[in-house]
Amino acid sequence: SNQVGFCQLHPSYDYTDFVEGLRPAEQDDGSIGFQRQDGIFKKFCKSALETEEISDNFEEVYSKFKSECEEDECLEFYTEKLHKKFTVTFNSKLSCVATPQTGYGSKMQMKKEWFRDYLRNGVVRDWKPYLTVVAEYMREKYNYTKSVNKAYNNDSSNGGVEQPFVFIIDEINRGDIAKIFGELFFAIDPGYRGIKGRIKTQYNGLVDDDDCFKEGFYVPGNVYIIGTMNDIDRNVESMDFAIRRRFTWKEITPDENLSMWDNEKNGIPEYKDQARTTMEKINASIIDMAGDGLGPQYQLGAAYFLKLKEYDGDFNKLWDRHIAPLLHEYLRGTPEADKHFNNLRDVWFASLSPKQNLSAESSEQMAPK
Repeated sequence: SNQVGFCQLHPSYDYTDFVEGLRPAEQDDGSIGFQRQDGIFKKFCKSALETEEISDNFEEVYSKFKSECEEDECLEFYTEKLHKKFTVTFNSKLSCVATPQTGYGSKMQMKKEWFRDYLRNGVVRDWKPYLTVVAEYMREKYNYTKSVNKAYNNDSSNGGVEQPFVFIIDEINRGDIAKIFGELFFAIDPGYRGIKGRIKTQYNGLVDDDDCFKEGFYVPGNVYIIGTMNDIDRNVESMDFAIRRRFTWKEITPDENLSMWDNEKNGIPEYKDQARTTMEKINASIIDMAGDGLGPQYQLGAAYFLKLKEYDGDFNKLWDRHIAPLLHEYLRGTPEADKHFNNLRDVWFASLSPKQNLSAESSEQMAPK
């Protein structure tokens, strides 16, 4: 969605990446020079101010394609790269259904909205090899057309339209926040949002005359910023207090993310009951070790258990390749590290059902030396 932006900070990330800066660009005579370019966050703020009216003939195109499928009972197509044959029909929910003609493989339901998103914006929601082929067939045969009218809502007192736009900064503690945000320490403050909080950036004199931020950059009132971090990372405490005061802080516990296991395609629905039991027991032991090098902030999150899909539900492999090395690092240098590691290892394997516990002795990863 264009209403969600994302970036991940790292030590080499800076102001020019996030807000704006001079970038190499080819000149008219073929030489290389520099020109001011918007950073990822400034581009996102422009999107939040932008109103876009799209008019197209998608409904007509989709209706004609549906009629064609119903008349021919099913249409035949081939995937572009592997040239696999598949047929297309419609179900009772008016969704397009692709069925591979290879003797195996399940039917793939492609919603009407997916075709609209692809034809309008080039966005692929799922089943790319099949969706794109059918959508391009619609485009060519029924002459899909669209027109876009854009304008900026930069005259509102709250700095933009009411529709929310969310920008996610992953690993927000990994970069030099003061260097990356620059003048935004002021601009992201809720009390200085919108036009009333315009600021002159370092490169403001190079901004084009028709740019909505020509008179100064500001963060629209409909932009929300979410920063994520792991609070046991060693550099969390170095985060500038000026940036800390501008955020509301919320802890996300392992139990709040269990829904990721239910996803049929990327989750672990068949292993989730055992995963929950194991996670709860190992985390309870980690919490109890608050005075021995661990504690609540070291709990294992639900994402670790998604690897069970790759390992066909083998909890031994998950322990050997992910959990044991992680706990080893957590306990490194603490008193009685071997003892605590072995206790956690025993809790892990004791939590498993006989079917899942192939044998603790078969584990490749032993206690740290």
